[in-house]
Amino acid sequence: MQALLVSTYELGHQPLHVAAPAAALRTAGHEVSTLDLAVEPWDEERVASADAIAFSVPMHTAMRLAVESAERIRRERPGVPIAFYGLYAGVGADRTVGRLADRAIAGEYLEELVGWFADPTGSGLSISTGRVHSPVP
Repeated sequence: MQALLVSTYELGHQPLHVAAPAAALRTAGHEVSTLDLAVEPWDEERVASADAIAFSVPMHTAMRLAVESAERIRRERPGVPIAFYGLYAGVGADRTVGRLADRAIAGEYLEELVGWFADPTGSGLSISTGRVHSPVP
């Protein structure tokens, strides 16, 4: 699976909400690309080569920007699986799931996100509150 993880905005910090899942996905055997839209331009090649795409949405600004990016992807690649994950995935699920995203994963998202990339056919919102061990990014 060629996974693409997208960070749109993390208040000027490095995108740890992309780095940690990238490490977990690589450990699980996936090919992973990342895109940090706060410091990188949109990359058509990375988007086109992805089998599934997930947006990190740790805050409201990131969610707003991720919605705009997901709308673009839906126009250009309507069948590609898309997920939103992070704190605001649950808050925005009514605007995204079934329209822009297939899946929204809130709370401790890491294990469910890795599982979704293994089989990106699931849909809906899930909220995980258990503690998880995160790999070193």
